[in-house]
Amino acid sequence: MNINQNTPKINLNSLKISKAKTSDFDEILKLLKQLWPKKLKLERLINKYKTEIKSKSKLYFLINLKKRTVGFYSLKIIKQKSVLYIDELVIDSSLRAKGIGTATMENIMFFAKRNGYKKIQLYSNFRRKKTHNFYQKLGFKKQISLISLFKRAFIFTKTI
Repeated sequence: MNINQNTPKINLNSLKISKAKTSDFDEILKLLKQLWPKKLKLERLINKYKTEIKSKSKLYFLINLKKRTVGFYSLKIIKQKSVLYIDELVIDSSLRAKGIGTATMENIMFFAKRNGYKKIQLYSNFRRKKTHNFYQKLGFKKQISLISLFKRAFIFTKTI
């Protein structure tokens, strides 16, 4: 874990992960704007979120630290397959490299094992090199395919 010596340590025991609700959209939107400050199509995003949060094939989770939302992630649930897909994972930019992402990924891996998944897979934009390093340190293998070229992203896969 890369913890900057000049910043106070975070008590990871204070992290709380909970299922997101429709009313949590504004908190999630703040985090998404950190990743894509100019590319968000708000109306389309709102409709997608409101539809998917009611779906059984998509799960949204908030990551909170002392009642402050510091991240979120979503999982695509496909029962027929043995792969759990992480659709989104965002940690507040001011709190990255402090263990929150690692703790979150450990939670996701535990969820996947407990529910019988054999692999975890996600896409990460070509330009997010620090993020790629993060996934690789967690044991994910970087791949490329025609689909990933279309999405302008690498595929990261981990067998669990």
